[in-house]
Amino acid sequence: DDGRTYVPNHGQEGFHKSPARFRIIFGGRGSGKSTAGANEALTRIRQGKSGAVINPDFENFKISTWPEFRRWIPWEHVIERDRYMGAYGWEPHQPFTLHFDTGAWVICKGLKNPDAARGPNINWLWYDEGGRDPNGISFRNAVGGVRVGDDPTAFVTTTPRGTFHWTNKLFVMHETPEYVQTLLDEIGYQGAMYAHFFASIHDNRANLDPAYYVAMLSTSQGREAEQELEGKIIAGMEGAVYEDFDNENLTDEEPDPTKPIELAFDDGYIDPRVFLYIQKTPSQILIFDEQYHSHHLEETCVSEMVDYCKEKWGLDKDGKPNKLPEIACGSTEAKTLHTYFRRANTPVRSIPIPSVVEALKPIRKLIKDNNGVRV
Repeated sequence: DDGRTYVPNHGQEGFHKSPARFRIIFGGRGSGKSTAGANEALTRIRQGKSGAVINPDFENFKISTWPEFRRWIPWEHVIERDRYMGAYGWEPHQPFTLHFDTGAWVICKGLKNPDAARGPNINWLWYDEGGRDPNGISFRNAVGGVRVGDDPTAFVTTTPRGTFHWTNKLFVMHETPEYVQTLLDEIGYQGAMYAHFFASIHDNRANLDPAYYVAMLSTSQGREAEQELEGKIIAGMEGAVYEDFDNENLTDEEPDPTKPIELAFDDGYIDPRVFLYIQKTPSQILIFDEQYHSHHLEETCVSEMVDYCKEKWGLDKDGKPNKLPEIACGSTEAKTLHTYFRRANTPVRSIPIPSVVEALKPIRKLIKDNNGVRV
């Protein structure tokens, strides 16, 4: 022990006290989320319970998870370690195992693929940087071994990755198959199965270098700051190009039913696919609605566009929408999406862009000007 004392902040304290079998703490940079994970692991180690420390990204484990865990380990209580693992440094051979005088042992590793998450039966799992796991498969593989001893648990520490990410769907929205709850009821399971907590850089300010704190605040703004520093789950941050665009950019004015509408699209599947419904006036470009989905096929999204138009402008005598976008404009590479737009009687236009970075600049100024005012 080198004299360090861990005093949990508000977000960390709730995380540690939770009786839920699966817990997550969402935190921004400098929030102390990994510190919370390391100290939760050490609590279990002191109790003689064996577990695993895993990061879904091998390289990130080396530079993030392991350095944080390493600095909290009471090395005088480590009685055995793999010969490839130095006491304070990193050696390239992993996974490695630490054995403590409490009888606990800990497997430490980063993953190269989801199957690498499988391992021996353990009492606890710390899954650091869970946001780097794109679909949760590695997490599900890893928790399959969390099954022995008293009060087995798995806990995740991560920066939020938006509303469509599996961490939000599982821990916040509790999106699990219906039969899972039925089985829990049958076995008489009491209490929460999942719990989530938030920690921000502001919560952890007392433990940070003042210059670092100021620097982080000065380099992140808007929705990026809400996610990356405050640890909030922000809708639309997955694949967001225009970080300042939000509902305030949508007009409250209803579109003029006598005038044409247009549609702008950004294609995606893992990153969301976005449709913006637009009507031009002599002085403004009004964005009056947005369609935003992840993991939807092109055919599904275009069908939803047609249904939206039917509901908003009604049907003609042939049962078709009275109004459809007179044109859809977007990326050139979305060939399948182009095909479904044309099948829905919506012409498509796209042109190659020599420099995406340069093309984004004037659009950003249309969203929010240099004075921070929404246009």
